[in-house]
Amino acid sequence: MKNSTQHPLHDALHAHVQESGGSAAGPCLVGLADGALRAARRRQRVTRVGVTIAAAAVIGSAWVTVAGGAAQRPQVVQPAAEGTRNT
Repeated sequence: MKNSTQHPLHDALHAHVQESGGSAAGPCLVGLADGALRAARRRQRVTRVGVTIAAAAVIGSAWVTVAGGAAQRPQVVQPAAEGTRNT
């Protein structure tokens, strides 16, 4: 199983750079690949956090709506009629 820091395209670019020999652009390409992979992972994390926050907001507002609609209204107690006493 691959390490969570590895990506197939990242590995393929590294292999291509190593096979190309002593190309001066090799280290630059590796650096670009590393930077692109970090940026892609950052975007994925931000997207996951955004989706989680949105889901929590929807669930929270639904909970408040249901709880608010289910609340019973206070009952007004009328005083007993004159001469009648509850014991």
